Amino acid sequence: DISGKVLISGSDKAPVQHFVQNIVRQAVKTQKEVFGDFYKESPGGRIFLDIAFPVFNKMHQIAAVLVFQINPQVNLFSTLNLWPKGKSSEDFMLFERKGDSVLFISKLRNRPEAVLSFYIPLTRINNPAVKAVLYGPGTYEGMGYHNQKIMEVVNKVKNSPWYLAAKIDQNELFASVN
Repeated sequence: DISGKVLISGSDKAPVQHFVQNIVRQAVKTQKEVFGDFYKESPGGRIFLDIAFPVFNKMHQIAAVLVFQINPQVNLFSTLNLWPKGKSSEDFMLFERKGDSVLFISKLRNRPEAVLSFYIPLTRINNPAVKAVLYGPGTYEGMGYHNQKIMEVVNKVKNSPWYLAAKIDQNELFASVN
């Protein structure tokens, strides 16, 4: 319902209530779809993402909110990891600002355990992800999460707090020129 109480669920597991209530309130307030944040069901547990869609009645009033609970490991993260393959240093990643840090949401090529647990403090201004959350999307060079000089292209994911980045180590990028 519009207060966040689960009326019916397609799963035998109840969604995490405080996450659902928050995005339901936002969907009612904005009268638009709302992406929740990525979260783990328990420490070390599965990762989920909730999306809330307001449902309007004939008088264009919100009658309910439909919430989809998505496991991003199934499609989102696996899509990010489809390419590149082999020995390339290229990597695609999702991250967001969390307080005074950048939180990596997706698995990283050199840190597969990083999902929702690897932070870089905003004081590491030479890191392209930090530059992106402080100054906005763009093309940045600097020191990557794996302490290599990199080039990184970063874009904001529309209607979300997330950034999508593609990076490559500079030594690989300039190998043919050198």
